[in-house]
Amino acid sequence: MTSMSLADPPVTRQADIDEAIRAAVLNLTANLSMKDRLERFLEIFASVTGNEACALLRYKDGVLVPVAARGLSPEVLGLTFRPGEHPRFAAIVASRDPVRFAADDPRPDPYDGLIAKDASGTLAVHACLGCSLYNENTLFGVLSADALRAGAFERIDDHVFQVFAAIATVALRYETYITTLETLARHRGQVTTEL
Repeated sequence: MTSMSLADPPVTRQADIDEAIRAAVLNLTANLSMKDRLERFLEIFASVTGNEACALLRYKDGVLVPVAARGLSPEVLGLTFRPGEHPRFAAIVASRDPVRFAADDPRPDPYDGLIAKDASGTLAVHACLGCSLYNENTLFGVLSADALRAGAFERIDDHVFQVFAAIATVALRYETYITTLETLARHRGQVTTEL
């Protein structure tokens, strides 16, 4: 994970956004581990949105499980979040559109106390956004972003977040297939060894 600093402003030129989206899609086929692919995806997402912290969470057995994070404490990857216990996550999974939270939104941020620290202490989040990751009617997870500047995401069209959410959904589906194939290969290897 990258150490925190004030992020550069988001990419706003359409040609740069298109190039970042192309890079995010091509990243899915890169000869990297799934962990590295997901981390690279979050780096590209951050370069377009200007967030200081973002995470990709898989929905499994009623909980959201972080599978990749950027700008958050390493302990985030060992946590689980029940949407019913986190009002912001509940709002995100209930919507098919990106959900933006105002700086004065009374719902607690699920990452309170988990944003990576700089030399001055804990950095305050002033903008929060999340996208649910659905494939038809199946919830795969959540893509979330936090920024230190209030209104940091206002200049970014919803369609940009929706495209990144679609790419993240494909990445999580791809990860599921790869994991299933690896499990099957291990099982077949064990059966072969026993025979």
